Amino acid sequence: MKVWLTKYALSSGIEVVEDARIENGRVYPGGKYFSFTVFHLGDDAHDTEVAAIADAEKRRLKKLGSLHKQIAKLERMEFKV
Repeated sequence: MKVWLTKYALSSGIEVVEDARIENGRVYPGGKYFSFTVFHLGDDAHDTEVAAIADAEKRRLKKLGSLHKQIAKLERMEFKV
């Protein structure tokens, strides 16, 4: 079955796997992944491209929010000697 992996979307993009095996909501992608590598359908892997893009966008916005918080914290820091 064809699935779209989004677990590493922010670092390597959305990956399409053509011959993934799905059992009980778990995706075993095979290929470059070890045989024991598991992704969860709906969380890290999606059965439609639209769902994968939506999840990747959600991950991107969450990361941007985290980075904005980190920048604000760094801007508030003051070092005194």
